[in-house]
Amino acid sequence: MSFTKKPTGKNGEALSETDIQDWDAYMFNNELLVTSDMLDSEKAIAWGSYMGILLGDFEMILNNYCNKKNRKYFFAYNNFGQPTCFFDVENKEELKEMWNKELKAEQKRQKLSMDGKPQTRKFMNPQKKLN
Repeated sequence: MSFTKKPTGKNGEALSETDIQDWDAYMFNNELLVTSDMLDSEKAIAWGSYMGILLGDFEMILNNYCNKKNRKYFFAYNNFGQPTCFFDVENKEELKEMWNKELKAEQKRQKLSMDGKPQTRKFMNPQKKLN
């Protein structure tokens, strides 16, 4: 079965129930789609229609990954309104606490003093290495 091409029935016929179950089993257990190496270092992953899979399928794939790796996860919307899986947290409070810790660590790393004022001179990019 090809990963990039969904199975179809003969001459445009509807797929049988066993064909659909085979396709679902292939999608949810396919290491080419999402590998553990790809997700082990991620803090979150968002779903988008550009992925070409349904939201339910996306959730099932990540659910299988998290259960296999014994990793905590929490589904919520990100600040762009996209359904997102946040790793290593189980609820909204833990997520906000994790973000606050990361924000404070980044401010300390960049030697930024907030002093009650919004910081506008530097964009805190976690991928950027400072000299």
